[in-house]
Amino acid sequence: MHAAVNEVTKFAKPDHSLRFIRSGADTMPRILAIDMEATFGCNVVCTYSMTEQMPISVPPSNLNTTTEKSNSVG
Repeated sequence: MHAAVNEVTKFAKPDHSLRFIRSGADTMPRILAIDMEATFGCNVVCTYSMTEQMPISVPPSNLNTTTEKSNSVG
C-alpha cells in the first residue's frame, strides 16, 4: 500500500498535515521509507500491528527507522 501511495505522489505533490507515516506488520524497504520521508516531509515509523502489541510497544516518537532500524517491523 505504501509503495502504491508513493507511486501516485510522483505525479502530484501531496497537500497534507501528516506528522508521521506508520507502517505495521511487515518490513518496509529502506529505499521506500527514505523516498516517502522526502515526499511527505515526515518520519516513517515501522511498528508492530495491533494484534502484535502495538499499543503497548510503541516506538519512541524520535525514532528514525530509515537509519536506526531498517528492514525491521519494530
